[in-house]
Amino acid sequence: MALPLLWVSLAFLSGIVLNRFLRASLEVWLIIALTPIIAALILRRRVARLASLNVGLIAAVCIALLLGAFRYGRTIHKITPADVSWYNDRKYDVLVTGTLTDPADYRDAYTNLRLNVKQIDNGRKFFNVSGLLLARVPINQTYEYGDEVRVRGQLQTPPQNEDFSYQDYLARQGILSYMPTSEATLLPGNIGNPIVRWIDVLKEKSMDNVYRIFPDPEASLLSGILLGEASGLSAPIQQAFKNTGTAHIIAISGFNISIIAGVFVSLFSYFFGSRRGAVLAILGIAFYTFLVGAGASVVRAALMGTISLFALQVGRRQQGLNTLAFVAALMAL
Repeated sequence: MALPLLWVSLAFLSGIVLNRFLRASLEVWLIIALTPIIAALILRRRVARLASLNVGLIAAVCIALLLGAFRYGRTIHKITPADVSWYNDRKYDVLVTGTLTDPADYRDAYTNLRLNVKQIDNGRKFFNVSGLLLARVPINQTYEYGDEVRVRGQLQTPPQNEDFSYQDYLARQGILSYMPTSEATLLPGNIGNPIVRWIDVLKEKSMDNVYRIFPDPEASLLSGILLGEASGLSAPIQQAFKNTGTAHIIAISGFNISIIAGVFVSLFSYFFGSRRGAVLAILGIAFYTFLVGAGASVVRAALMGTISLFALQVGRRQQGLNTLAFVAALMAL
């Protein structure tokens, strides 16, 4: 069977998808995984024309399927009073204290804060809780990654309708609670990771330089291409990119990573040689990935670019489909 890594990766992903619908116990999945392996062993011994059957690959595929099902099972979380989402949809305001896990998302009329919650006060008692919260606060304050913030408002389950499920969208990010209207108080101190904070400052300064050199909408376009921050582009311009099928230019993905990888490889290889240049290029791609926010599409492109450079250095030909399936399984893991 050609491309064994492809089949193992697809089996892992299939285990995730199947368990999404089956919700079977671990014992059932063990039976599902062991049956083909035992059948292959018996058939290879008893059927002469099946003597070359690759039992090892069949076993690897079945084990990957089992691991995928187990991986999905680990994501099913039973909500308890120790989770902030336990207090969703109550008819009273609560006071929530948490740490900003990402830079604030500034919009025209409000600011979105993603908080790692530590404590909740329902007006009668304090509770130590955990979980992520998306809080929408007024625009009269600036925030940094790692800031401790206290917000007051009603916790809600994120909404969903026929056209779009905001609940599913946020759940994929681990956010199960939403505060659509809240008052925020910035507390003293910052407990964020200093390296992450330094990267955020560097990105902010880079954006400031772009807007200092170029006028809008050129500055917003360049900011989207280089740093993945296209929020400054007006709605008509963003729609024009979508209508012409060129929206990928202003969303960091394979297109941008390919250019960055090509520049890094050429530059570092010229000064440090092929092998060292490839290693430095991979480190440069990793740094750029963190700089632009490490979204799913960016991580996928960065991993595929890294594997491509590795394959080139060890003299192996890269199969795009093989690499894509492996990266998808790795990200799901």
